[in-house]
Amino acid sequence: MKFPNPFPSYRNPFQNLTPRRITLLYLLFGAGWILASDHILNFLIPNREIFLSIQTIKGWLFVLLTAMLLYHLIKHGMVVLRLSEQELQTNLADLEATHEELVAAEEELSQQFEAIQATEARFRRIYEGVSSGVLIQNLSGVVLHANQASKRLLGLRYAQLARALPLTEHWQAEYEDGTPFVWEDLPERYVAAGRERLVNHLFIVQGERRCRWLTCTTDPIINLETGLIEEFVTTLEDITLEKAFEAEEALTKKQLEESQERAQVTLESIGDGVITTDVHGRIEYLNPVAADLTGWRSEEAQGLGLDSVFHTISDMNNEPAENPVARCLAEGRIVDVTNHTVLVHRDGYQFAIEDSAAPIRDRQGAIIGAVLVFRDVSDKRNLLHQMTHQAHHDALTELPNRLLFNDRLSQAIAQSHRKNKKAAILFLDIDRFKLVNDTLGHTVGDLLLKAVSERLKRMLRQGDTIARQGGDEFIILLPDVASSQEAGIVAQKILEVFSEPFILSDEEVFVTSSIGISLYPTDGRDIESLIKHADTAMYCAKESGHNNFQFFTTALNSSAQERLEIERSLRRALDKEEFIIHYQPVISLSNGMIVGVEALVRWLHPHKGLIPPGQFIPIAEDTGLIVPLGKWVLRTACAQAAAWQMLGYPLRMAVNLSARQFRQPNLAETIKEVLAETSLEPHLLELEITESIAAQDIDLTISILNDLKAMGIHISIDDFGTGFSSLSYLRSFPIDTLKIDKSFVKDIRPEHGDEIVTAIIDLAQNLQLRVIAEGVETEEQLAFLKGKHCDEIQGYIFCKPLPSSDINTLLLHKPKNTKNPADDGSQTLPEAKNALAYSKITSPLY
Repeated sequence: MKFPNPFPSYRNPFQNLTPRRITLLYLLFGAGWILASDHILNFLIPNREIFLSIQTIKGWLFVLLTAMLLYHLIKHGMVVLRLSEQELQTNLADLEATHEELVAAEEELSQQFEAIQATEARFRRIYEGVSSGVLIQNLSGVVLHANQASKRLLGLRYAQLARALPLTEHWQAEYEDGTPFVWEDLPERYVAAGRERLVNHLFIVQGERRCRWLTCTTDPIINLETGLIEEFVTTLEDITLEKAFEAEEALTKKQLEESQERAQVTLESIGDGVITTDVHGRIEYLNPVAADLTGWRSEEAQGLGLDSVFHTISDMNNEPAENPVARCLAEGRIVDVTNHTVLVHRDGYQFAIEDSAAPIRDRQGAIIGAVLVFRDVSDKRNLLHQMTHQAHHDALTELPNRLLFNDRLSQAIAQSHRKNKKAAILFLDIDRFKLVNDTLGHTVGDLLLKAVSERLKRMLRQGDTIARQGGDEFIILLPDVASSQEAGIVAQKILEVFSEPFILSDEEVFVTSSIGISLYPTDGRDIESLIKHADTAMYCAKESGHNNFQFFTTALNSSAQERLEIERSLRRALDKEEFIIHYQPVISLSNGMIVGVEALVRWLHPHKGLIPPGQFIPIAEDTGLIVPLGKWVLRTACAQAAAWQMLGYPLRMAVNLSARQFRQPNLAETIKEVLAETSLEPHLLELEITESIAAQDIDLTISILNDLKAMGIHISIDDFGTGFSSLSYLRSFPIDTLKIDKSFVKDIRPEHGDEIVTAIIDLAQNLQLRVIAEGVETEEQLAFLKGKHCDEIQGYIFCKPLPSSDINTLLLHKPKNTKNPADDGSQTLPEAKNALAYSKITSPLY
């Protein structure tokens, strides 16, 4: 780049001098000076000494002149250099500013370029992404570009559209009038059409099945400067569905015409009555069923108001029923009338109907009339009433069921709340009803339930409600009671109702009942609480000895909650094996030896400690958990007995069976499986059942006991003397042992109380059965039992139930016996007691 003169206002006299010229000028000047000065001095000064002196002066003068010349040149050069430097700095600043402007301009151009690229990419995406096909053609009709949609809609590649590749023989396109379609014809067709837009419908066929209808729209692309057409743009839209709809609409129209013909036939044939009216509710048509149901012929009814022909009333109050057609026309919607409508025939008789009305509209949606459809539902209505009754009443007793009772209780609660009065709930359970079912059969049990319900209905007031809650449970609602005493009086009357025997199938049956009472609002303000609390009080009445009634209290609720908590914890305890077994020795009175043990389950709760059996065994019985628990006890006890047998102490292991366990269908198989699993000899296992269990279904009991006896297992009747079985059955039972209940042993005194115990011992000896006395605690009791020749005893006089480890301590002081449990008489009862005391067993679990 050529820069301008940095000093345009300064004229430089030496600007043409160059270093070579200066050197040459200096040589010429010097040579001329020397020659000229020497020649002049030689001419003017002939004296040689003066000449040399002047010549020396001349040399210094030359040096002075040249120095002055050099000074002037250097000074001038430095001035020029400074000016040049300043000008260069100015130019450099201008260049930097210019450079920054160029960089900014370059960045702006780059951003504009990127924006143009982004816009182009966006328009390309739009162009390629639209569902409509887009093609660009030149004036000759050659396709210059086509987006993806156009290729998809046409089923062609771009090379085929641009005629670079030929079309396949299976691809054909025609205009709607059947004329073959050619791309090159579009510009000519556009010009021939003489309008701004050309629209055609194309039918594309590709292969045997693939067909498509397209709308082909051609528009010109005009140069804005010249106003001339440069190119053409053609858009393609898929209208296959529209064409299909048009065809379907045409078919539908044809079918509609046919259906109208069938509609008349249908209306004449359907089983429902049909009446059509105009927009004012005047009858236009009755089908034959409607004519039969109303008693009016269609010709007679035409032009009459609907109420004149279709006369309906309500079966609730015999008042005129609502006119569904009038409401349908007024509201412009379908109207269903309630199920209480009754149609009155022209001749006066009536029958129940279901009816509905719907508006009839023209093509524009305007209402032009109404259609009424109705049917005879007399049989259905009667069946519905019957089903409704069954849904709210117990099938056996015809008493209200739980659903209806809850509804009436809800009404009583609301009424009591408004009047600030009380209501009472009595929860009644028949005592020992299961015994009636098991002994006399379920048929007699059903007869008893019916008889009880009839007696209860007769003694209650008109506004009271009695319902069957389920099984042998009844629940009674006493609305509007003045006090709890009034509810107690009713409960006492109910107990008296059961004082008279029930005669059922020539059988005289005596039963009692237990009743629990809860009061609104004292014991609860909702249905669930009142029933639950009455139920809780009823269980308290049962636990109090049956045949009584109990009012609900907070203490009862706490007890019920505790029972529920125990039930929940029981399930967890089974999974986590929180149970342990203590063993109470059985002592032979003939030799004082430990001949067996009784397995007694204990619950070692992780938080509450040791829970006695009386708190959880009844709950386990009620919930059915006694079955898995009993199986665990049986397996654990048999395993322990087998271990003692391996050590040389073959003790008889007594295990209690609950009522549920005893009635299990697979009881014998379960016991056989446990014996095989633990390798215990069957004669060392003694199964104990209570007298009340044995008394239920005697034949079944004998069958089960025979199966167990056949396996070699000993059978014992526990708590003998407390049940209700006949002593005559003892000869039929294959039993080995009678266990005298501890309540009888406790009553033994020096002066009295020995009659029952003596009778049981004599009975056992006569039947050749072993007899064991439970609960022996005093020396007097022990002496009496020895005197009566009782075989064996259990009780605290010897020791409490012990863990297996403590039993091991006792057995260490007993010589090993490989024979039968009572064969070795080497250790007496006092010796065994001394051994126990010597071992200092002080377990806190006792």
